[in-house]
Amino acid sequence: MVRRVSVVLALFFFFFYLPQLVSSEVTEIKPGLWEITTTTKIPGMPIGMGGFTMEQCYTEKDVNDSKGITPKGDNQNNCKTKNYKVSGNKISWTLVCTGETLVTSEGEMTITPTSYSGNMKTTTGGMVMNQTIKGKRIGACK
Repeated sequence: MVRRVSVVLALFFFFFYLPQLVSSEVTEIKPGLWEITTTTKIPGMPIGMGGFTMEQCYTEKDVNDSKGITPKGDNQNNCKTKNYKVSGNKISWTLVCTGETLVTSEGEMTITPTSYSGNMKTTTGGMVMNQTIKGKRIGACK
């Protein structure tokens, strides 16, 4: 059960929030098709959840409009982004969801025009998950 909840939470955050973390206020990324790999580990569990890879198409509008792609959270889980900071090619943030279950995530990323990498620590219900994020541009959008 814990593993299922962990997988759902990890997928939820990375499919809905990670692709939105790139901002024109940071080193501008190139539009195109990006491959994003996420690995999740849960302290105390001998085997981590492993990782998954997805593709995300960033359009010209995505990389030029920081308001449209920065983390916003979602209304259903009452998520809010706090402490969003930009410094050169680095961003950091805290995402707090106060819906049915309190979820807090703190993350940081380093961005270049063709890649990004970072870490995110998520705490919910006394459980901690550590995610590693890597993205790279792989070509034009399909």
